[in-house]
Amino acid sequence: MSSILRRDNLVLMLIGFSIFLLLSTKQIILYNEEILVAISFFLFLGFSIQNFSQTLADTLDDRSNVLKSELNSYFQIREAWLLQSIEENKARLGQNKVIQKISIDSFLILALVVDKRSRSISATFITQTQQKLKNLWISKRSFQQELQSIISSGFRSAVLEKYQKSKASMKPVFLAEAFTQLSKN
Repeated sequence: MSSILRRDNLVLMLIGFSIFLLLSTKQIILYNEEILVAISFFLFLGFSIQNFSQTLADTLDDRSNVLKSELNSYFQIREAWLLQSIEENKARLGQNKVIQKISIDSFLILALVVDKRSRSISATFITQTQQKLKNLWISKRSFQQELQSIISSGFRSAVLEKYQKSKASMKPVFLAEAFTQLSKN
């Protein structure tokens, strides 16, 4: 109560009240509902400040302290979460390095397996090709022999057939030749 009723405040209140009376008498301020509500509001504010200022300050300080503690708690939780997240990311990075190492090793092993497999396929292909070429050569020789025997038997047949046909037409020539040969002897 001492802070509001100090001498400086009393002088200010007296000057404000005097101005209010002057404005009221000159009818600059008209008393209607709005003015009465405004006056009541300012009187209420003055009364509240005089009687409840310390209580309001204590309530606001308490609320400020609660908000500070909640904010500190939030920051601590957030910091713990961030540290945990950093540790998890470090663990993931370690796992990624292991996975990269495994993938490189797997790629090298796969390259070796592919190389061995291609060599094996190549060797198998060469062996099979050589075997087929050998079989073809044997078949060729067999077909050549068979063709030669067919040709020779066909040639013999043709010669015999020709001989048989020409025998009838050549018989008188042979007889004449034989007689000439006999007569020369």
